[in-house]
Order: sequence, then structure tokens, then C-alpha cells
Amino acid sequence: MVFTKDFVRDFYKVIQKDRVLVLVNHDVDAICAAKIIQCLFTWDNVVHSIVPVDGKEEIEAAFMEHVEGVKYVLFLNCGGCLDLVDILQPDPEIVFFILDSHRPISVENIYNAVQTRIVLRQEEVDQDIPDYEDVFRDDESESEGDDSDVDEDGRKRQRFDAKYLEKRQERRAWNDNRIEVLSKYMSTCHTGASSALTMYTIAFTMSEDTVEMLWWAIIGVTSQFIFTRVDHDHYFDNVVALQDHVSRVSKRYDDIDVEYSMSSLRLSFENDIVADLYRHWNLYDSLGHSLYTATQFKIWSLKGKSRFHEFLAVMGLPLTQCKQKFSSMEPALRNNLKSLIGDHSDKFNLDQNNIFIPTFVASMGYRSKISAVDYALVCAAMLENCCEIDTMEKFHRASDVLNRGDQAVFDRGVSQAIKIQSIIMSQVQFLLSTNAITPAHYFLYAIISEGSPESIYFRSPILLERLAHFTLEAFIASDKCSAKRKELPLILICPLSLKSGKSIVVGIPPIDTIKSDNCRNIFGEVFKQVRQNIQCRTNHNSFDSHVIELMREDQERFLEGLLDVLS
Repeated sequence: MVFTKDFVRDFYKVIQKDRVLVLVNHDVDAICAAKIIQCLFTWDNVVHSIVPVDGKEEIEAAFMEHVEGVKYVLFLNCGGCLDLVDILQPDPEIVFFILDSHRPISVENIYNAVQTRIVLRQEEVDQDIPDYEDVFRDDESESEGDDSDVDEDGRKRQRFDAKYLEKRQERRAWNDNRIEVLSKYMSTCHTGASSALTMYTIAFTMSEDTVEMLWWAIIGVTSQFIFTRVDHDHYFDNVVALQDHVSRVSKRYDDIDVEYSMSSLRLSFENDIVADLYRHWNLYDSLGHSLYTATQFKIWSLKGKSRFHEFLAVMGLPLTQCKQKFSSMEPALRNNLKSLIGDHSDKFNLDQNNIFIPTFVASMGYRSKISAVDYALVCAAMLENCCEIDTMEKFHRASDVLNRGDQAVFDRGVSQAIKIQSIIMSQVQFLLSTNAITPAHYFLYAIISEGSPESIYFRSPILLERLAHFTLEAFIASDKCSAKRKELPLILICPLSLKSGKSIVVGIPPIDTIKSDNCRNIFGEVFKQVRQNIQCRTNHNSFDSHVIELMREDQERFLEGLLDVLS
């Protein structure tokens, strides 16, 4: 196996010696990791190029375009699940370093000791990785040569002699076992350690970390949790580790003058309420558009909205106060909000572990606090922009949001994030009110209407997956959902452009799996099996195997094939 045991010695000190090409996936955690290593490269005068990629096809195109003069290629949250050497065909002197949170990692990458290195802590190595002997045969070429009809002395031999048949039977048994081993290994996909946190650990180990780097690592970790990539336990373990770093960094301000301290970024831990963007929005809409509170109150129904109003009234929060910008609320109400929610949550069946989230907030001088959750949502909103702009432009916009001090850029991102929250909620209400969520024995499915004006937004895989999670939670909370249906996964389909004739499909596991099994997802392998069974035309371009493109005319056959595979 080619896992780097010492991140500094075996990874960073190696790549800083020559030109580096950094390929960055289209997600918040990868962008945060890219910001950290960009700072390190700049300080150490490392010649590098950073190129964002959104899918397997863009990896190939970016590599071909930028590989000239490159000695090392670093993949951030991309490439781990691909046989990179086979796909990219690099020159022998080029070495790939993979820092990818997608699991499982391709066995070809794991066992290629010549051109591939995987940046991963030893304790994070998957115990289910197959043994080398189970998936590769060093004598494979020799075995193939045994199929000839000529023996070692050049004499023609009987084709089906005992030795030949024995070898052939042994090879067939090995191939059957290989298929079974790989099938088990690849059966579920999940997310590992945050790449931003790993990159920050490297900077900290080299004593080159800054408070900005720590903040980016926090945002990367937070994005994994709020976008349902990891479960609560995984996230909480990371929060505990980050708390130590935040406490250490905070002590620096005790020894510096007040003027410098006021101009510096300050981080602190908070148990914050689960109300997306509420500091930059109004409390009423924030709670009404956040997944947990919206689904608990069933905000889409008249009865649910009435109960939501009752909740606000019991806390002593007038609607006139709740519907104005949060920063304009009466200070007494604003400052006591957390205690009010905590005191009255039990009466309205709100779980304290779900209505509050352990997170971190940043502040600089007298500016308002900004939470890591809000930063992750704003950064993602820049990536989810439905305008006809390329991957590079989206990457730069998302990266600019993370730059400290550019309030105008952040405010534009907040407006986009609020718009996206509203669009998601509107689509969920539409799917519920039109009974568009259809049970199919072993799964639920919903198809976004092609004529819907909001369908253009859900062509983004990130946004479609967010909608899928919100839709499943809302359906389970609704009165239409039976106990049996609560245990079903969801398939959500959205049409792409009319010209392409394709739809984008995302599959998410049942809610219990999301909350208790680190969000393991079976649909990557399931979709491949369906494609093989019915020979439908699909494109598995996404780094997330549970997201595919499908020809619209094959849609009905695909759902029937899915039913057969899951039965």
C-alpha cells in the first residue's frame, strides 16, 4: 500500500521541490483545502497551478492541458475512486498525490507503488481494503500464455491436458473471488476525513499555520456535516479536535496589543441554533427554511405554520420582530434567543441535539459574528450558481467568499444562499402538495417537472442532493408517510437541458442510514448494476457515484431496472 505515513516528509517536502498541478473538486471542503495549500506554496515559493474540476471528464481535460513541465499532481477530493494511471496515462516521472475524502479508494491507486501516493492518516485506512493477492495476479501475463497449444519444448500438446485444465480452473476461481471481493469493497460509498482539516494538520505540524487556515479547516469540516456527508459522531469528533486548535490560537491575543487584536480574525466555539443564515436574514424565514425546524413543524401545511407561530408566541417573540432583519431585532430578544429556544423546545418536540449545533463563529473588530455554517452555505451557493458560467469562474467566486475583509463579495454570496434556501423550500412544498413523491415497493422516487421554472437550479448535483435530503425528511414528517415508507431511500430525477435529452439522477439512503451509519450510500454500485442489466445509456461523470446522468427516454426502464436490483 502507498499511504503516506509522514505528511510533511513523505508528501509536502516532496512536492515542494518541483512544479505542482493541483486539481480541485467542485466542493467547499476541497476549496478550503486548496486555500490552505496555496498559502503554503506561496510562502515556500513553490511553482504551482490550481485548476478546479467538476467531474471525471474535466480531470482528463485539465491534466492534458496543464501537465507540461509538471512533476507532481495533487488531487483534492477527486481522483481517489478512479484508476488515475490508466485513465490519464502519465509520463513515468510524474507522481500523483491523492487527498480525497471520497470512499472507497480505488484499489489500483492503493497498490500502485510507482506513481501513486495517498495522503491519509494510518488510523483512517479502511480495514475492508482487499489484500493485494485477492485483486491482482503477478503471474497474469504468464497465465495467459499458458493458453497456447505449444509446450515449453516447442512441441504441440493436447489442448485440454490435466495441467492446463487445472490452471484454467484455478484462474477462474480466482477471478470469481476477485469479483466478489471487489463487489463487497465497492458496495457502499461514504465520506472520510475532511481534506481541509488534513491540510491544516500539515501546516500546523510545520508551524506554518495561521488563524485563517484554521478557519478554512473549520468551514471544510462544517460543510461535510451540513451537506449530509458525515454523521453527527464523525462531525463531533472533528469539532473536539478543532476546539483544541481554537483555544490555542485564542491565547495568542492575550499577548498582543488591543489595536492589533481588533483587526485580527477571532474564532470561538458556540452551540448555535440550527437556523440557516439567520444572522443575515430574518428569524422567521430562517427557521421556516431550515431543514430541521421546517420538517418538525411541517411548515408547508396550515396546521404546521400555525404551530410554528405558536412556538414563536410562547417564546415571547412577536412576528413583527421575527420578520425584520435579525440585526434590527430588539437587543433583549436577540441576545436571549438561544435560551428561549432551549427552554421551550421540549414542549414542541424539538430535540436539543438537533435544534442546536456545536460549531464555531468568527468575528473581526466590531463586525457581526459569522458562523462556519453560514460561510459553508454561502461558499456552496457560489458553486451552485445556475448561470451559464464555467467551473473556473464558479471556483473563483467561491474562493473569493473565503477571503477575509471583502464584505461586498460575502454579502452577494449571502443573497444567493438565501435565494437557494427559498428555492429548495418552494420545490419541497410543490413535490408534497402534488403528491409527486411516489413509492415503488423498495424505494421512493420523484421527478422534477421539466417545465418548472426552478428546475434549472437543480441541474447542479450539489443542489439536487440537498433538495433530495430535504424532500426525504419532509416526506417522512408528513402525514402521508407510513411507518414502512420511512425506511425507504429516495431517487430524485431532474431534467437537464432539452438539447441534451438527459436527466440528472441522485440516490440517497434511508434516513436511519444517514443518521447512524456515517451516511453510507449503496446507489453507486446499484446504478452500475442497473446499467449492466438493462443496457441503458448513463454517464457516471460525477466523483459521487450516487449521482449519474441518464437519457430521458431510458428513464422508465431505469426505474424498472432499479426495482429489480433492489428487490
